[in-house]
Amino acid sequence: MFLIPLIFSCGDSWDSSLQILNRSKRTINYQTSDDSVIASFNHPDFYIERSIPPDSIKRATKFYVTWNLYIDSSYNRKLNIWFFDTDTIKKYMDMDYIMKKKLFIKKMEISKSELVKRKYIITFF
Repeated sequence: MFLIPLIFSCGDSWDSSLQILNRSKRTINYQTSDDSVIASFNHPDFYIERSIPPDSIKRATKFYVTWNLYIDSSYNRKLNIWFFDTDTIKKYMDMDYIMKKKLFIKKMEISKSELVKRKYIITFF
């Protein structure tokens, strides 16, 4: 009887308010971190499956915490996001190698106020 409210309160524990808009000519992927580096990676197939094609938009989902709380808990109080070319991920199939060699396309650090101004849409050119 006491578990029923607990079960229902845990059902919708994600935030998908952030969107990534790809305005480039390449298919991209992204990874966020609350630190200045990315501590761990998913398998490369994870990124390939959630690629963002050119001229499209995709929601970025954070589980068990809101994007605002995630930013507040980051080392610099900003959203730290790295962008990768899907072709690079397919070529190397090793995210640690890609980061060590700095083969990512771009890193952005976005404050919460800037994210609000952008209406939670990060545009990648």
